[in-house]
Amino acid sequence: MTRSRLSLISVLVVGCLTLGACGSDDDEPEAAPAADEDTTTPAGAAPADVDAPECPLTAVDVAEVIGEEMDPIEQSRVGSGCGFEPTADPIGGPQVIWRTQSNLALESFGPDQGGETVDGLGDEAVCLEDLGSTSAVVRVGEVVFEVQVIADDIPCDLATALAEVATQSPG
Repeated sequence: MTRSRLSLISVLVVGCLTLGACGSDDDEPEAAPAADEDTTTPAGAAPADVDAPECPLTAVDVAEVIGEEMDPIEQSRVGSGCGFEPTADPIGGPQVIWRTQSNLALESFGPDQGGETVDGLGDEAVCLEDLGSTSAVVRVGEVVFEVQVIADDIPCDLATALAEVATQSPG
């Protein structure tokens, strides 16, 4: 596991323990949510007071940047956010995942962790090339999102180009 991933895990664990969000010591069971209450907030989603945006990317957007025809990935395989894979080689080709993130991701993927600052993208942006994937993390207003390209030897330029498309999308 790389140093940046270990740092991200450490930050998340410390934050979880500090906020007491990792579990409870009391034996009281939690009350069941109301029938009309939405309990599907994904991990890493935008803060509760900020509406998480819908996926701003389309298969056509991604194909234009990647250079090959792309198909959406089934939602159950992506979790929160959205994803795309090559039509011709869904197993061996690059996969692109877009998801909302927390502000902690900006630090966890930034220069102190081996990433680089990206000027001119959103209000704040960083990119980290890691073993097997490259991620651009961008903050626009209160919303922070990540565009991850899963494949070997993907330069930050490609991930940030996809992030740029996402910031310009009306989605």
